[in-house]
Amino acid sequence: MIDVSDGLVADLAHITQMRGGDDYELCFTAAPEFRPGVSEIASPTGLPLSRIGRITSDEGIRCIDAEGGLIKVNKGYQHFDVD
Repeated sequence: MIDVSDGLVADLAHITQMRGGDDYELCFTAAPEFRPGVSEIASPTGLPLSRIGRITSDEGIRCIDAEGGLIKVNKGYQHFDVD
């Protein structure tokens, strides 16, 4: 799986270079009430799941470490950033 949000043609070089050796994970969201069902689906496949956060009604994105400290991270590539 590869992010082709910039367009498939733009990412064809990445696709043709994927020859194995890399690890990939699928990132998705699921409401807390679906956690048991998601685990039930993944269990027979041996697929490991990692819960990495939660979506709240708060504004913005906060990354917090295991001790509750705030982690400063960049926002990634901003296509329309004018700075």
